[in-house]
Amino acid sequence: MNNNSRRIVSRRTFWCLCLAAGLLFLGAVFLLSRHADMQDCERRMTELIDFVKEQSSSYVQYNEIAVAKALVRETTAVQELDGVTLDCGEDELQQYVERLGLTGISVLDANGRLVCEYSTDGIGYTRLQTDLEAERVLAVIGHPQSTYVRRVQLTDGSFADAAVRSCADGRGAVLGWRHTGAAFAKKSVLSVQNLLDGYDAEITGTVLLSDGNCVTASDEPSLIGTDTTENDLLRRIRSSGHADRLVYAGRRGLTRYYGMYSHGRNFYYYIYVPGRLLYRDTPINLIVSFFACAIVLTLLLFVRRGTEKSFLQQQKTLEKEYQTSLEQKNAELKVIEARIRAEESDRLKTAFLANMSHEIRTPLNAIVGFAKLM
Repeated sequence: MNNNSRRIVSRRTFWCLCLAAGLLFLGAVFLLSRHADMQDCERRMTELIDFVKEQSSSYVQYNEIAVAKALVRETTAVQELDGVTLDCGEDELQQYVERLGLTGISVLDANGRLVCEYSTDGIGYTRLQTDLEAERVLAVIGHPQSTYVRRVQLTDGSFADAAVRSCADGRGAVLGWRHTGAAFAKKSVLSVQNLLDGYDAEITGTVLLSDGNCVTASDEPSLIGTDTTENDLLRRIRSSGHADRLVYAGRRGLTRYYGMYSHGRNFYYYIYVPGRLLYRDTPINLIVSFFACAIVLTLLLFVRRGTEKSFLQQQKTLEKEYQTSLEQKNAELKVIEARIRAEESDRLKTAFLANMSHEIRTPLNAIVGFAKLM
């Protein structure tokens, strides 16, 4: 495998490792951020539900105390009607109304039929009797110490605090009431709806209270009066069986919803939010992590290129040094070879001359010998 092929394989391996490391890092960031966002959302939901639960309980308690005080006041007032009999006229009833600060007084016979009545605002027994229990009204007749009290809610939003006691002659019952108009009635009663009106469903999510399956208050007005079993998100939240825990509530279109519910003394409390309110930090963390990966990858790329360039330069230097060393070795070998050839040539010359000297001396010695004999 040549150097180019090795570099190509090395680059592919580098990019694959970087891609795998980046995906693992982004996946870890997503899971950790998602878990943190879900815990934070559950904490915020729990705090909101606990606050609404506490306030609604306080409101209910306050309203119950206010009603109890009003009914006690009405009971005290109706005890002052101990002189009323079936024979009383409107003038006498008017005097009682003005003296006791009542709205009206009705006198009933033993069968519960109206005998005489006086009212300052037109509200009379006819409108009140729909909410009064006839048996309880008739049960006080003949029992001066017994009193039947009730707050009657009228269709126009107003209410009347009514009290019934026995007539002085024991032949019927006397009913006294104080009527509160709709405008003041709304202001005199603390309503959880007034509390929820201060929340924006686009910011805090949808919060609602239900009495049984009927939604009684919500920061989303269109839900008031609806049935929780007909709402797919509420139905899924309730069916999870996990109170005070964040659960997946379902999907509407492309939007995923998460919510939780809680039991209260007087109501069921629900809250759900779209995914965009749940994942507050996850998108930001992913974007930051992505850019961090890009920066780290860029730095690694520059470092790798610098290292590769340095390596190639070093490799070229080594190749050049090796080439120079190889040339020097070749030159030395040529010198050695030339010296060996010269030495061999000298040796051959010496041997030739020695042989020639021997061959020449042998006949010359013979000639010289013969010459001496002659």
